[in-house]
Amino acid sequence: MREIIYQSVASEALGPDDVFRIVYCAKRSNETVGLSGFLIYSSGCFLQLLEGPHLELRRTFGAICRDRRHRDVRVLSDRPIVTRLFPDWHMRRIEQWDETRARRFLAEKLGERMPISIERALREFYGSLDRSVKELAALDETAVRSG
Repeated sequence: MREIIYQSVASEALGPDDVFRIVYCAKRSNETVGLSGFLIYSSGCFLQLLEGPHLELRRTFGAICRDRRHRDVRVLSDRPIVTRLFPDWHMRRIEQWDETRARRFLAEKLGERMPISIERALREFYGSLDRSVKELAALDETAVRSG
């Protein structure tokens, strides 16, 4: 068994229906091959955790990397696991827009201390969103000054 956590950037703006379709298709596919996990979509970026048998996980992740609906796929964690954390979530969308709420939601599900791989991934994901927002604000401010 393995766990992979990655983040990526949507290739184009996605609406709620688009994200629903992604999660729905992933859920059906993951159930067939024995994978589980969750997906967070926020500010045009994805964070996904997948867990399950090594071979099926590698095949699915390969297909994910080739999917043109996103780009800049970056693996945040890739590790062996003994048991699944989310065995009943073939694919669960977590609709938490900030790190504190996402942590609280996952902590309630896990009922125990959150694994460091998830802690780090959440910190990196939401930190990168914060940096992106600050960079956009700085660009806007520069444009206003020079405009």
